Amino acid sequence: MNWGRRTINKVVSRQKHDSLIAAGAGGRSSFSGQAATVFGSTGFVGHSLVNNLGRIGSSVVLPIRGSTERHQAQDLRIMGDLGALQFVQGFDMERWSDDQVFDVIRHSNVVYNVIGNFKSTNHWPREMTNVEWPERLAKLVAAKEDGTRLVHLVHLNCENEEAQKHSGILREQAEAIQRMRAAYPDTIIVKSAQAVGWKDKYTHWWATNGEYYQRSLSYIGAFPLMYGGGHNTFVGPIRKMDLARAMAVIGQHPDSDGHDFELYNDQTYNLAQLVEYMYDCKWSSMATNATPGFKVPGVYNKRDVDLDLFQWDVLGELGAEKEDLTMGQRIRRKILRLHLAKLNWPRFIIGQIRFLDYFKREQSMYFDWTNEDHFNLMNMSDKPSFEAPGFKELGVQPQCILPTVHESATGYYPGMVTNFKLFNEIDRPPKYEWDSSEVDGALQLAS
Repeated sequence: MNWGRRTINKVVSRQKHDSLIAAGAGGRSSFSGQAATVFGSTGFVGHSLVNNLGRIGSSVVLPIRGSTERHQAQDLRIMGDLGALQFVQGFDMERWSDDQVFDVIRHSNVVYNVIGNFKSTNHWPREMTNVEWPERLAKLVAAKEDGTRLVHLVHLNCENEEAQKHSGILREQAEAIQRMRAAYPDTIIVKSAQAVGWKDKYTHWWATNGEYYQRSLSYIGAFPLMYGGGHNTFVGPIRKMDLARAMAVIGQHPDSDGHDFELYNDQTYNLAQLVEYMYDCKWSSMATNATPGFKVPGVYNKRDVDLDLFQWDVLGELGAEKEDLTMGQRIRRKILRLHLAKLNWPRFIIGQIRFLDYFKREQSMYFDWTNEDHFNLMNMSDKPSFEAPGFKELGVQPQCILPTVHESATGYYPGMVTNFKLFNEIDRPPKYEWDSSEVDGALQLAS
């Protein structure tokens, strides 16, 4: 089946904006001109993207896994005006035919893909999620032959050759971009720094729910464990609300076709100092530092702990050559690789319950946490090219991430937060500025 060609003369074939004209004064009861399909709407970024599309009055098709009774789908229902959101149940990127996928993008003039994963599961290998699915979607959008926009979200460092050496996730995303552009040259690529927000994959990985797992690595010699102790790693995370707003603007911008966008914050932080702030927010608000599994290190019940006491450089820098590492650092790196590899091994323990883990091992607590590619990605400096358009060109002003980090770190477990510390009561990490003077776009920061 050739979806793009019509049985009538192509001279009268409609283009994407012929009948989809913005109308109204703005807001959820207006029409923004976007008839969008969002793949990954129940995920962390997709949740806010749908809200931003709904708030400007877009018509949105939402293919979701499982039923609309899922609590993630229930949250989406109130984000658009009556009839603006159309849910399609039972979405499966592997088992759905091209005809079924085409049906959910047939009447859209913008398609957003925010599906991605840092691990393989028993259902979907990581390469299928990060490479094969985006390429397939690009081919289907190209087959429409009506100029539909395709917006694809990736990590900021995905096309940086030095960063690719340390993370297969970035290599997969770079390969996906090449395949998508080959199939559909007008594909829009959004390269984003790590996004923070309620129940994000950054604050929670480093400090909140992830503290349990970070402690499991502390036997290697540091807590939390970072390359270079995190002291030479600089990041510019953004709020997921700003990311979603920028993507909604990109989807309706008349000149966005075929462009790359780089979204990162002007306010940049040292990773070690930022993670210390996360723990300060969390520990300062806990009712007690003797909670099992969450015991705060320190002397005389002091909760505001200087993590410099724990963030030793036991691994060396991420990009260090082997000859530049000490013997101790080489040994600890091997221990780390073995530790991360074991997280994905099935547990061969005799007994019916443990035996099931061989078939369903992705449901273990450790498997959901990290792997070597992901661990390296979380320990990586942001390296924008400083050449692609970003927030400024889109007219979106990114906000400071610290209030968002404070909210996530203090309120992640409400039962413990009876000693709540306000945002202004906690020392904040210093901010840095980007220096794009280097030709190769290397990261240079000045205090």
